[in-house]
Amino acid sequence: MSTTKLLIILIAATALSVALNDWCFLPFDLRLLHDWQTLDPSYLGNSALVVGSVLTIIGFLVALKLSGGARFIAAIQIWAAALLITFLIRDFILCFPLPSCFLSSIAIGMFAASMSLDFHKDIAGEHDSVRFSQELQNKDLIEARLELIKQDEVDRRMLAADLHDQVLNDLKTLRQEISDLKSLTADDAKRLDQLVNRSMSGVRDVMDNLSPVDIEHLGLTESLRSCVEKAGERGGVSVSFESSAAAALDSRLSKIEATLLYRLVQESTNNILKHAGAEKIMGQVREEDGDLIVRIVDDGRGIESDKFASESRGMRYMRLRADLIGATLAWKARKSGSGTIVEIRFQSPAELIAGH
Repeated sequence: MSTTKLLIILIAATALSVALNDWCFLPFDLRLLHDWQTLDPSYLGNSALVVGSVLTIIGFLVALKLSGGARFIAAIQIWAAALLITFLIRDFILCFPLPSCFLSSIAIGMFAASMSLDFHKDIAGEHDSVRFSQELQNKDLIEARLELIKQDEVDRRMLAADLHDQVLNDLKTLRQEISDLKSLTADDAKRLDQLVNRSMSGVRDVMDNLSPVDIEHLGLTESLRSCVEKAGERGGVSVSFESSAAAALDSRLSKIEATLLYRLVQESTNNILKHAGAEKIMGQVREEDGDLIVRIVDDGRGIESDKFASESRGMRYMRLRADLIGATLAWKARKSGSGTIVEIRFQSPAELIAGH
């Protein structure tokens, strides 16, 4: 609860305390003290007003720090101390001990503090409940997305296996039978062999796109290196790859998450070959300020500014994949020269905790 709200509640409690003392408890104390011939009723009224207000504030502040039986004990101690102090100084400042007024002031202050704390707990509980519900919904959504991705990967692997077991084997058989034919001229045999060989290479590329086997055989970072190098071979561009944080990256992601990261890099290199007109592709796996970063950099023509403002469907899909593996994805223009930087950033554990 904010300080302003607590102050408003305290002022209201003090006003109530003064009103009740003047209306109810002060007359009762006057009857208790009727044998004190020297007492002036106006002095008693001032005592009820000033000391009662002070005790209301003290009771309120003490109750904010204590709970249960500790509050009751503290109230009795404050009451006894107030009676003793006013008794000792009554001749100097004309302030007199008023048992019922003092006790009621303390009780009202503590009651107001108790009510404000209970209200604060209710509000905080509602906020915690809403936040927890949202976190559960987000977690369920992410898990549902991952399940879809897992099922998609299973389907891809099955299709890749079918291509290997059926189509690729059929092409191999066809290639062998063509080579055994005697009636074909050497030029025809060579042409058919090249055609079948190109088809087999295409099938292997499709299989690799559907189910990248490099991750299982080489590890994640080396499979990313292989992905960049294959893109360079297809596009006839030079490539380089830096992997100073390979161990950290390989140990961070699960098998499914590693596949999603591979596809992000694969999509980035495909986009470079299709649209950038680049002469060089550079891959980086490094650690900066505790964050793991995977970058794909090209020296091509770059992305137009309006494309950054309105992302394409492909860019949105890439961002979704990055979100599923707990990474942020950004496209940046190079500071020196032309080209684009695709940056996939995994925050450090400390930053993740601070974010929650």
